[in-house]
Amino acid sequence: MNLFTKQDLYRFLGIVMIWHLCSVLSAQVNPVRMIERAPDPHGYPRPVRDAVHVPLNTSFFFQLAVPEESEGDRMCPESLTVRLVPEKDTDTVDLISEGGIFVTGVSGQINLFPLDGRENALLSVYIEPGQPLKPSETYIVHIMASTEQGAVFADGTPLYSPSSLSFGAWGGIRQPAGPYRWRFTTEPAEEPGIVDLGIDFNAPPVKWHGAFFSGFCNVQFCTSESLYGPTYEMMATTREIHPRAWSYQRDFWLTGTQHSRSTIFSGSLPNIVREKETRRITEMEELTGKGLLLHLEDFFGHQQYGIPSGRPVSADYHPGYIVLVADGTNYELSEVLAVDDTAGTVLISPIAGPAGGWRLDYPAAPSTVENPDMPGLFAPGATYLRRFDPHGTAVYYWERVNKEWDMVVTRYGRRVMPNFVDAPGCLSAQGRSGVAPKDYVQYHEVTRTITGYLIDRYSDAALDFVWSVFNEPDLNRFWLDDWDELLRFYDYTVDAILRAFEDRGYDSDKVFVGGLELGGIFGANLRLQDFLMHCSPRVEATGEQRVNAAYADPRLDGLRSRRVETLCSMNAGRGSPCDFISIHLYNNATMSARKLEIAKQTALEIDEEFFKELWINSHEACPEWSPIPDPAFSDSYLGNGYFKTWTIDLVTRQLRKAGCDPRFAYGETIMTTWPPPANFNGYNSLSRNIRVDNSGGGRADQIETVPNPIFHVLTLLSDMGDDYWLLPVFEERGHVVSGFASRDEAGVVRLILYTHNEQDTQSQSDVLFEAALEIINTEWTGDVDITEYRFDRKHNSYFQEARELRDLKDVDSLAYERWYGIVDRIQEAEGEVFINARNDLLSFLQVYMADQYAEIEDLILNAPEDELRATIAQLRGQNFEGGFLSQQRAYTPEQAGKIADLAQLRATNIRNATATTDEPLRLSINVAGNGLNMVVLRPAR
Repeated sequence: MNLFTKQDLYRFLGIVMIWHLCSVLSAQVNPVRMIERAPDPHGYPRPVRDAVHVPLNTSFFFQLAVPEESEGDRMCPESLTVRLVPEKDTDTVDLISEGGIFVTGVSGQINLFPLDGRENALLSVYIEPGQPLKPSETYIVHIMASTEQGAVFADGTPLYSPSSLSFGAWGGIRQPAGPYRWRFTTEPAEEPGIVDLGIDFNAPPVKWHGAFFSGFCNVQFCTSESLYGPTYEMMATTREIHPRAWSYQRDFWLTGTQHSRSTIFSGSLPNIVREKETRRITEMEELTGKGLLLHLEDFFGHQQYGIPSGRPVSADYHPGYIVLVADGTNYELSEVLAVDDTAGTVLISPIAGPAGGWRLDYPAAPSTVENPDMPGLFAPGATYLRRFDPHGTAVYYWERVNKEWDMVVTRYGRRVMPNFVDAPGCLSAQGRSGVAPKDYVQYHEVTRTITGYLIDRYSDAALDFVWSVFNEPDLNRFWLDDWDELLRFYDYTVDAILRAFEDRGYDSDKVFVGGLELGGIFGANLRLQDFLMHCSPRVEATGEQRVNAAYADPRLDGLRSRRVETLCSMNAGRGSPCDFISIHLYNNATMSARKLEIAKQTALEIDEEFFKELWINSHEACPEWSPIPDPAFSDSYLGNGYFKTWTIDLVTRQLRKAGCDPRFAYGETIMTTWPPPANFNGYNSLSRNIRVDNSGGGRADQIETVPNPIFHVLTLLSDMGDDYWLLPVFEERGHVVSGFASRDEAGVVRLILYTHNEQDTQSQSDVLFEAALEIINTEWTGDVDITEYRFDRKHNSYFQEARELRDLKDVDSLAYERWYGIVDRIQEAEGEVFINARNDLLSFLQVYMADQYAEIEDLILNAPEDELRATIAQLRGQNFEGGFLSQQRAYTPEQAGKIADLAQLRATNIRNATATTDEPLRLSINVAGNGLNMVVLRPAR
């Protein structure tokens, strides 16, 4: 039987012809593409494709980009139109009409940004519809846009793509329905039913070893007291009532140095150690047939390390020594051939040098004025001569560490994390950050010295410190060597830390050591296997690191720690102490909890006995660590409820896993924080500094520091103890509804009930959940006092008022014009033109950021050009209405006073109930979408 009919033939030929047409068209004009980002938690386009239960008040955000192949093309904002088409109704909703104009009642921003060095190649669109959408309706978003050269938006799919063709009932070919559009479905109109919840205190609790959001990660090292001081005092006052709150602080890593060329974040690094033999190279002179003559001088700031000026070169360098020439990026080894004290030169064997030449000069003139918040004077960059073999003599500078940690540990009583990330200072084998030391025994002694200094200074408090090794080595940015070298570095570091404690009579088994601090940006794929296999004394790992490197080094005989000696001697040299590993969490709560679970599960599968009490920490945690252009990012941190419920949902997921398997009940999390922002830009911070104009002159003459709502939530969370009882979990309309409770020794019950919608990052749903709660066995009879603290975008939050102030339109338009002009010039300029643009930037910031100018001036002057461009581009990307310049606005005392009043923690409901021995205590609690209620119950006094 012939199964191939004439109709089939025509259909086949038609497909071939259209396929050919598609190829021709796509070869001629590549389509504008939609920029896509997975919703984890902030994604775009937003609402995400095929989302359900989208809030009726949702906003929209998407980005369109010029095709990568199109040189010099730009997006045309005036070509943009956006329309919503409901599937069940004929009433379309126009949002942006022809000409790129917002329809009456609709608001938002349409902005052009550079992309991959191409000017105006990215069109960023944010839309507030101005009225609710219809409930339970599926909408299709229609977008039209084009570029100057005629490329049109086709959502990354060529027009008439054969892969999206369909056949009708009669075999005809239909044009695809999807290339220009995406769908989403709104939430229903009716309120959800009553959610029945219960807690039975007769049931065994989940016992947690550790803490939840007990502190914060500071993204810099030295703290500006003018910037952070009021926040630290706020923490201190809070801890008088809530002693477990804000007890832990992680700073930028302890061993960080500025010997490499500066980054925008490195101006406050500790700079603890250098070598006294190190010299700066001022000139290189090739002597034909003889070698390379290096003209030397003392490195800038050498006196701070106790190094006398003008020491003879021959005291440090001799013929036959192997030396390292490095400029923070490039490095080469050579041999000393001759030394001349009179000329201050060293002759070395020839070296090739980098293609662009050695960077001999400092990126900027070293500052000669000390910042009181950052003791010491240091100069990033330049090129240095260092001893390699034999290595040099370590010398130390302690004042920056003392300044910061005397304040944190001694004045405020917090634990800190000494973080050893790489070979510090001149110990680096490559003269740059992120690599191993040139001599591990020297590094062992330096690490032992640093640790010993901290123990001597802070005494028994050092036993409570968290001693961590590495920072995000899986990202190939903070660790540039291979993984075998990483394992070796870990062994020497941990052994030196433990030995320093033992030298002072402490039991090193009580020292909490571990690390990795994985960036974990590849979802649930965590690079843990090699490290955990190496630390286990029972698993025979392969490769070079079968045994502990410090234990195997005969040069450390008599210098090792007892803890390492005991572990390795009983296990054929295998094993390395590891009390915790840390995974950084910048995901939605589901993925964040999953990462922590996978980390512990991996450890248990490798060595169930050795890792049964391994803590899985997160020393950096929040939904997103750096700003993205979608205003939903800012709103989620401004107090709309999302960030608060993200933290509680993460805790709930951890407790639920621990309830199933107690081996997962070990760990501590802390929040990643940036310095307090000025005014109402939203990002992960604990407080904000409102600029107040008391004199009416238009400029700030006072700073009012107020807590962010997350501060109060995590403070109350700290009161909940270590024993937890879990509420059931309900999932309704994209919201998780659940919670947990604790009971302290005095019998006081604290209960958190929350809802969290991972995709509603702007918290725009108006859904309200009514929970009917039964509490069994409170151990009380009689009257009960009930205090409720409600947190959502309308309660214990200044979110709505802050948005109104943030979005005021009266910022000087000339300031906007000047700002955009400067940042655009910085992106494009080179040489002297770049320097002029940078100077104009500093002049601008001196006016509009006067209260922070002293802190940012050196950073801007010392930042490499490419990093400064990237940072400024990011600032420009945030500059919607209410962006960077809005942060520099000064508000009236009345405006600032209202925010300060709303920022105070208040009980939202105080009531009484009666408890009996034979009946559950019943409560009715209303919880908003992305809201939480902390309820405190105690016998009436």
